[in-house]
Amino acid sequence: YPNSLFAVQAIEKVANFYLKMQDYQRAADLMQNVAQDFPDLDNMDAMLLKWAIALYRLNRMEEAYDKLTELLNEFPESPHAEKGKQYRVQIGKRLGKDEDGGDAAPAPAEGGK
Repeated sequence: YPNSLFAVQAIEKVANFYLKMQDYQRAADLMQNVAQDFPDLDNMDAMLLKWAIALYRLNRMEEAYDKLTELLNEFPESPHAEKGKQYRVQIGKRLGKDEDGGDAAPAPAEGGK
């Protein structure tokens, strides 16, 4: 049942509805429940991207960054990977991380010391 085409489509439609209605908390809650209950869902890559977007909109930047990292690590060939990379770079800049995910090096002090 959980991996049936109809279940996947239903979950995706509900997630899209919550995002469209800007009910980001419900969208994030739905994605969390889906990930826990159906970790092998056929469209988990799409769900991770939507989850990250919902978390971003809730200003939960670190969690959004982590979901995007999970998307890129688990599904590097996904059609959602490129968009995930773009969001990850954008969020990473806000968090002070470099493109590889580490903390950006602090700028050298003026005068070279």
